[in-house]
Amino acid sequence: MEIAGALDILGPRAEAAQALFVTVDPKRDTPEVLTEYVETFDPRLIGLTGTSARIASAAKSFHVIYERQDTDEGGYTYDHSAFSYLVDPGGKFAKAIASESGGKQIADILSAFITAGC
Repeated sequence: MEIAGALDILGPRAEAAQALFVTVDPKRDTPEVLTEYVETFDPRLIGLTGTSARIASAAKSFHVIYERQDTDEGGYTYDHSAFSYLVDPGGKFAKAIASESGGKQIADILSAFITAGC
């Protein structure tokens, strides 16, 4: 929600950025499920999934920690680190954004990044 809010705050400048949501649960988060999920926040968001191995590799490259937790009811959840990651157009890590950052703060970070020509 905060990223969607940041995109709204940026207005037309948001076209210079692409927001992605990457799942850590490919079993449950199929492309169809992810598409429906991210569109509830903003139609500009893109949901990404892949094989467990590829997700693990991507998570490792960003130092994301995640672990499946089975529930007493027979289901499961995932505990995971909670950051948003700013990646430059070349695919390199630029900045970690804390999960408690609000839409205005995220918009300010993105605006500075866009202004710097990254």
